[in-house]
Amino acid sequence: MQQQIFNCPRCGQQNVAGHQFCSNCGMGLGGGGQQQAYNPQQWYSCPTCGQPVMFGVASCESCGTQLNWPTRKQQISYVPPNIFDKLPGMVRSSLSQMSPEKQADFFQEYKRRRKSVATGYLAWLFVGWHYLYIGKLGWQIAFWLSFGGLIIWWIIDVFRIPSLIRNYNQDIAIDIVRDVKIVSLA
Repeated sequence: MQQQIFNCPRCGQQNVAGHQFCSNCGMGLGGGGQQQAYNPQQWYSCPTCGQPVMFGVASCESCGTQLNWPTRKQQISYVPPNIFDKLPGMVRSSLSQMSPEKQADFFQEYKRRRKSVATGYLAWLFVGWHYLYIGKLGWQIAFWLSFGGLIIWWIIDVFRIPSLIRNYNQDIAIDIVRDVKIVSLA
């Protein structure tokens, strides 16, 4: 018996009929390929299998993991919502399972180490120091040796700075969560 295949309406990934979520982008498919609204404020990643789960459900539909959700107040009491929503799903999931003290430790360290887009633009403007600002020494040296890609690379980077800073901040958030977990095990 051949399974029916359909394409995800968001990303075009082929999925088997009956799956609840797209295997590529996580969009809700409603079990038969029907499109469901995807609201990132209500969907989180399952800590076991990584599939999207709606906030508040008792267990993951994909792997059956029982989910213990903290109250929304507990989630945002130590990490402001504007920052919490920009963190990678893995970090949000880990924070949801941490005690308020560990959330406070995470947020304090994140505030100390995160980078600002405005400062990134200032670093870009003054001799192209933006790669050094986010700790990419090799890229910085290549940038300088090529004279900013004969200025072309320098001009292109003006549009890339927000994503460079966002990626850097997401990477340090993952590192900090890992460090907080390691310290709590010791």
